[in-house]
Amino acid sequence: MTILETFIAGIREQPQPLLANTTGKLLFEIRDHDETTRQLISIDKGLVEIEPVEGNVEADAIVRAEQSLSEAIAQGRANAMAAMLRGELYVEGDAELLMDFQRIFPGPDDAR
Repeated sequence: MTILETFIAGIREQPQPLLANTTGKLLFEIRDHDETTRQLISIDKGLVEIEPVEGNVEADAIVRAEQSLSEAIAQGRANAMAAMLRGELYVEGDAELLMDFQRIFPGPDDAR
């Protein structure tokens, strides 16, 4: 189980107030060397679900990143917007949905 899957599993039973006004689907394509895993994250007014996918699926945004970067974002050690600006993370579609989703991840321990 990836860190992203573990994080989502921990919050899926409880509504997320920071996403109360957010609805959409993010398809994460996470690369680990030569292997790519695809996970669909559905957000429905604060409720979050995750499922592995194969084949074609509709999503509001597609997010492509390396495994290590996706783990760093899920752990609060990296920022998705900063990674996108550096070209380390690629988003097709509704980038604002990713920015909304990022708000539920922990922040860095030394943030002030």
